[in-house]
Amino acid sequence: CCKTFNIKLEGKSKSCETGSFEPLHATCFPVLPIAYSPMPDSGDCKRPAGKDPSSWNVEEVVWFIKDADPQALGPHADAFRKHEIDGDALLLLKSEMMMKYLGLKLGPALKLCYHVDRLKQSRL
Repeated sequence: CCKTFNIKLEGKSKSCETGSFEPLHATCFPVLPIAYSPMPDSGDCKRPAGKDPSSWNVEEVVWFIKDADPQALGPHADAFRKHEIDGDALLLLKSEMMMKYLGLKLGPALKLCYHVDRLKQSRL
């Protein structure tokens, strides 16, 4: 995979090579390209790489939600599982639906809309 990582240290981002950071003082995470790669803690979620998002099952959508923004969207992934949101449903969701039926606040709903819009554009 790639060796470039971002470091979040007191609100600033810097680059480093694998293994060249002090984990007690900084948090490194991989810079992900548009094609998605697995998250370290993806657990039993399936990786949807290379598949048309409209054919994703619920677990692939859950993986996408967690991968797109682990901090802002990751905590909401179970709501997508509970409501059986598959790829087709994900592509149809609007921010108002996410807030009303899935319990997302405006910020996470808008962030997810951004990621879904990117998915839609990459399909063209």
